[in-house]
Amino acid sequence: MIIKSGKISTIVAIVGIATSLMSASVGALDSNQDKFFDSIRAHCGKAFSGSVEDSSNSTAYTGRKFVLHIRDCSNTQIKMPLHVDDNSSRILVLTKRDGSIELQHDHRHADGSSDALTLYGGYSSADSTGNVTNFPESVESIEITKAHAPNRTYPSVWSIILSSEDITYQVVRPGRTIKSNFKFTDMVARPLVDGRAIDFDGSRHKQHLLNRR
Repeated sequence: MIIKSGKISTIVAIVGIATSLMSASVGALDSNQDKFFDSIRAHCGKAFSGSVEDSSNSTAYTGRKFVLHIRDCSNTQIKMPLHVDDNSSRILVLTKRDGSIELQHDHRHADGSSDALTLYGGYSSADSTGNVTNFPESVESIEITKAHAPNRTYPSVWSIILSSEDITYQVVRPGRTIKSNFKFTDMVARPLVDGRAIDFDGSRHKQHLLNRR
């Protein structure tokens, strides 16, 4: 079969348009990811008190103190300990990976060793924007959940929602939604444990004296 030059030109043009549209879509996604990441990093070193809403009848979080500490920020990773009263075992970890952002939950015991239920999470979805990023639970995370939190429903979808006034961390699971909100005006002193600021480097647990400069 012989394809005439006119048809070839049309095909090439269509392929070119499709490629341009795909490139524009990927570029917009990358731009949104960068805006989202940089907006959080702009608050690095600050800690904020917050409140929690739980759609279930659970009273597990009633009357408890929540503090989100945005710290340990680089060009590719942000670590945000989420303190509940004196419990500092929860760290939200955002990592840039190949055009997307991975959310992991790093759970530690008081001695710094990893909890069995740790490093679960997911990757940013294509419908995320510069202000709202959703993280559907990955297949690997579901396996962790099934093995170490058998009573937890799955899959989860985590979201981090940003505005000029606050940051909201939300998890939606079948039958339950938990939402914690932290207003940027409710800034508090960096959380301490036993008089020291806690730092996690992902492989070991260290304690540094609080720098009060």
